[in-house]
Amino acid sequence: MLDAVLKAVGAVVLVILGAAALGLLLTYPLMWAINYTVAPAALLAVFGVAKLTFWKTYLFAGVCSWLFKSTSSNTSK
Repeated sequence: MLDAVLKAVGAVVLVILGAAALGLLLTYPLMWAINYTVAPAALLAVFGVAKLTFWKTYLFAGVCSWLFKSTSSNTSK
């Protein structure tokens, strides 16, 4: 019984760490895209910053995924 619980907890921790690692890995291309396509004019005019740092981009991606994720479900019978 305890072995099954430890396996389940280990699996949940592994999924959370994997999702965080994937988010960190995908932050670099997003940071590059924002800093070298949008940043020179728009970020300086709107936010008053010249370039986004890695952690600001990570937070930006998290907030965007939270705000714009789809909550609809399509269940066909």
